[in-house]
Amino acid sequence: MNKIASFLRVMAAALLALAAASCHSNRPVIPEEALQAPAHARFFTSSNIWYENPQAIPVPSVLKGKIIPFGTEISFISADQEGLKFKDVETGAVYSMEFDQKLMMMSMEDFIKKTFSTKSSDDISKDLRPSTYEKLKRGVVEEGMTRDMVLLAYGYPSPARTAALSADTWIYWDSTLKSRYVVFKGDKVISAFDFQ
Repeated sequence: MNKIASFLRVMAAALLALAAASCHSNRPVIPEEALQAPAHARFFTSSNIWYENPQAIPVPSVLKGKIIPFGTEISFISADQEGLKFKDVETGAVYSMEFDQKLMMMSMEDFIKKTFSTKSSDDISKDLRPSTYEKLKRGVVEEGMTRDMVLLAYGYPSPARTAALSADTWIYWDSTLKSRYVVFKGDKVISAFDFQ
């Protein structure tokens, strides 16, 4: 009986060690599988991606610098639990995103599902007025816009700063010292401002 109990304790310890190691491993991620895309699918950004350095784009993002607009066709180069590399199909520019799982409180697979899709710019913009579409592509959020529009312009707020998308206030980083707040009443933006 003691041998069986000892064996079970050793097996349990080994399984726990294996589980802990797999949680911290930097295993490869297959974006096409995360998106459950059919063979030969085309991929697009589903929101604006803001960056200052195209080779070190932080995730969660900081709302400053240049923008890769939503609806930009991309091809995936590589991905793992610490980052993602992709190419803009039209320009050939290569971008690298540095993923912070602790701040994002999600896996890389879930981040990919929120950041990329098989919907083109035409699919995304079909219900938008042309003037609103242009503002959103430039990262402009203003009073009266919807939550979905804010997601297009700014992307998803970090769950470490915004507990749920149903919250009345979404908080984004504008720099290391400044935050951008978007306040909603129901589904509409009533205020968007920076705070230090």
